[in-house]
Amino acid sequence: MSIARLDVQTLRQVPAALGEVDPIRSLTLLPGVSSSSDFTTAINVRGGGSDQNLILLDEATIYNPSHILGFLSVFNSDAVDDATLYKGAIPPRFGGRLSSVVDLRQREGNANEFAGTATLGLLASRLAVEGPLKGKGSWLVAARRSYADLFAKASSDPDIRSSIAYFYDLNAKVTKPLGEHGTLVASGFFGRDRFGVADQFGAGWGNKSGTLRWNEIVRDRLYSKVTLAASDYDYRLTFPIGQDSTQWTARVKSLDLKVDESLHLSPGHRLEFGVQGTLHGFSPGEVKPLGESDLASKKVPERSAMAGALYLGEEREFGERWAIRYGARLSGFMRTGSATVFRYANNQPLVYDSLLGRYEPGTVVDSTRYTAGQKVQAYGALEPRASLRYSLDKGTSLKASYARTVQYLHLASKTNSPTPLDVWEPAGPYLRPQRADQVAIGIQRITPGQAWDLSAEAFVKRSRDVVDFVDGADVILNEKLETLILQGRGRAWGLELFARRQVGKTTGWVSYTLSRSEQRFGSGSASSPNTNTPGINNGEWYVSPYDKTHDLSVVAMRPLSRNWNMGATFTFATGLPATYPQSRYVV
Repeated sequence: MSIARLDVQTLRQVPAALGEVDPIRSLTLLPGVSSSSDFTTAINVRGGGSDQNLILLDEATIYNPSHILGFLSVFNSDAVDDATLYKGAIPPRFGGRLSSVVDLRQREGNANEFAGTATLGLLASRLAVEGPLKGKGSWLVAARRSYADLFAKASSDPDIRSSIAYFYDLNAKVTKPLGEHGTLVASGFFGRDRFGVADQFGAGWGNKSGTLRWNEIVRDRLYSKVTLAASDYDYRLTFPIGQDSTQWTARVKSLDLKVDESLHLSPGHRLEFGVQGTLHGFSPGEVKPLGESDLASKKVPERSAMAGALYLGEEREFGERWAIRYGARLSGFMRTGSATVFRYANNQPLVYDSLLGRYEPGTVVDSTRYTAGQKVQAYGALEPRASLRYSLDKGTSLKASYARTVQYLHLASKTNSPTPLDVWEPAGPYLRPQRADQVAIGIQRITPGQAWDLSAEAFVKRSRDVVDFVDGADVILNEKLETLILQGRGRAWGLELFARRQVGKTTGWVSYTLSRSEQRFGSGSASSPNTNTPGINNGEWYVSPYDKTHDLSVVAMRPLSRNWNMGATFTFATGLPATYPQSRYVV
């Protein structure tokens, strides 16, 4: 339960903004998935924040999946085969995020003949070519680029003519069978956005990822997979200050090694187990002058961390009615040096000033310097997962699931939408990992002939140590984020209804979500809770910034002829919570 899949053929039939088919935006048409606006690819799953979603492309993490400040995602529909969303009963092989996993796979190339497609769109154009390798195997290369900057050069306004505004991305995949049962797969992704005005302002940001995977089938029972995946997201800004120019850079990168095993003991009985390890590197920001400028440089110290996990799961069917999947994930995380950790008076990096009625940074009384690789802080957690299915008859089943998830990375951002300036902060001495427990129950009915797929699910999720910022928090180039952060509790619950027609001339689906998402921050410090401080909203529960009470989506597709198709979407949703200013001061 709590799994949704969209294949590329379905994605291409759903109407898209400016004709750009987008796997991430299409997920918002499913129950339990919403977005903070019509102009962002940041998704919120079952009351969680956008940073609580693990987004994978061929098992490599994509930290910022956005082009054009969030209007489009970085995933080219010519290269993506399908998108799978796990929003509840997350398998134990996945971890590191609180709310969901979005698993995207690049498709394999044509192993029989050379082929290609070209698309001219309103916003961007795409080119994809593919073909067989010598002997066995296939290859695929897909590219996309927008061209708003080319039209800008025709403007009579010199500022518009000198402007830069475009994005591009490149996908590649090679699949090579080796031996009787082995396959070597190599894939890569590179995407970039450029924006600015010549001699005034410039910005560039983008993702790079690469995956090398070896698949092997051993004696028709054991499916073995070894994966090495690298991810890198960076941004840079260039802007003038008087006669001088400065450049601001930041990045986050990771290297993953995974060994996943799937053992088929008998029909309807399968074990999965594996080990995973990750190296993290964070460069929160550095500003330095360009040329011979006399401006001073500033750099926020880099952060480093290591993560690892062991997992074991079992899936069994008992006769024709019962099926169960259960398992556990043992995860660990260690913040490492080089690092300087400050110590604050009373061990409180954040102090509430009752006279001023606001939070103030704590007083630094000492600091500790950690060398490269030295342990700064370590955390560990056991994450059990289980799901159960009982078939009432041939087409009707009852389902239930439970999952505990832990997130060791936090997005230090005060907005609901992804921006190029997003900074990730690892758990450490003053910042605890986020934890969540989710329970869901549901019923599914597939009508005779598989004409309709009908389902209803209800969920309840409780979270601990979720993050919010105090009033006036400035996270940009701040090396003491612990003086801005409060950690508290979250809760969400909802009902999801889904009806999908799969046969006939007119196909599509209707999804409806009734939900609530709330947060509560009643402590005064991330490390030493103090119930005498008001927290946020006087310590009372309040709706989270991404709460949507009602969310309705209708999708319909119908072929008109052999070469023409028609599609339509309709959405209706409750507005997001808002806090309005009470007063304004001019000094």
